[in-house]
Amino acid sequence: MSQEDSNTMVVPEEGSLQGTTVGHYRFDELLGSGATADVYRAHDLRLQRDVAIKAINPEILADPEKAERTLKEARIHARLEHVNIVRIYDLLQDGKRLFLVMRYLRGRSLAGLMQAEGGRLDHQDVLGYLDHVLRGVGFAHSMGVVHLDLKPQNIQITPAGEALVMDFGIARLSDERPDERESHVAGSPAYMAPEQIRGEYTDARADIYALGIALYQLLTARHPFTQARTVMEMLAWQTKRMPAPPSTVDASLPMELDEVVMRAISKDPADRYRSCAEFANALGLQVPVAKDEKDVRWDPRVRYRGRVRMLSDGGMAFVQARCINISAGGMAIFSNITYKRGAKISLEWLLPGQLERGPMQARAEVAWVHEEQETKRFRIGLRFTSIKDEYKQRLSDFIREVMVLGEEAERTR
Repeated sequence: MSQEDSNTMVVPEEGSLQGTTVGHYRFDELLGSGATADVYRAHDLRLQRDVAIKAINPEILADPEKAERTLKEARIHARLEHVNIVRIYDLLQDGKRLFLVMRYLRGRSLAGLMQAEGGRLDHQDVLGYLDHVLRGVGFAHSMGVVHLDLKPQNIQITPAGEALVMDFGIARLSDERPDERESHVAGSPAYMAPEQIRGEYTDARADIYALGIALYQLLTARHPFTQARTVMEMLAWQTKRMPAPPSTVDASLPMELDEVVMRAISKDPADRYRSCAEFANALGLQVPVAKDEKDVRWDPRVRYRGRVRMLSDGGMAFVQARCINISAGGMAIFSNITYKRGAKISLEWLLPGQLERGPMQARAEVAWVHEEQETKRFRIGLRFTSIKDEYKQRLSDFIREVMVLGEEAERTR
């Protein structure tokens, strides 16, 4: 038996893990505690390096649905390999506790840096950090992953000045103020987009909103809704109030930043920037467009084989077609019948493993038509024009999992 094995011990169900060893990881220091997890600095006894370990609270795993969601989000995060996203090394589970092993970053969070600097950072430094963050988040969006909990606390700044994004879908509840734990809304109230607060369908533009709020705070040294006294008041202001432009708070700020920040935090998602690259371009940053980031909601690039029932406006009966690719904004199908571009279509289809939840339904418009000369079949692109939020979210979850987890996600359905 190696020294590593002899140090392994049973994980206590409650209390601090500091000073204990789990597997080949020795827990050395408690770095912070939140509503869903405790984070430790630990030492990997095999590779002789420090790591950060997030110990998920046992109450989360006691709920099978929450436990499965936590495991799924961890697997998704682990496959987001980007220089500006914190790497996940390992996932440990002892039946009662779940441990997420991540890269340990020396330095401090962006929130900690603000505090150390008295709340005020040079706006050029802020844009430099945002450049890194937009690269990482843009890559996640290109993979179909929306963070939904972006805030200065979840952005780590290394001694070299790199900014890395943390906590993709694991720490959903905020621990900024004690009373925030009373909220049942998934996310941090101080940075949540209005549609997220209302429980509506969310996409990449919710992350744009959160980054806009954070940028406002970083530029002015104060949150745009700093006067909100309770969680419910914060949530109400996020959905209804527009703050004064940043330059009215700090006259030294360039006025051209006002338009950029205010557009990013627009209440209507349609008025915000559509991608991280577009947001970065407005700020004068040279952030490259991540693969497929320009239109991740429409481009039907996820492979999906399934029957689709179609009824065109003025039609008398449903026609069967076969879906070949799908996205959160539309699908590509094979059909023996052609349709004119712009034609209006009603659709019904089932996602894998969701028979008990009933068929998905949507209204769509024909975006393009290609005829295959050999088979005489038609390949048709359909763009969704009307779909319930419930169906949008189910479809978005499916797309995200397949894009990141591939066939593994399809098998689990």
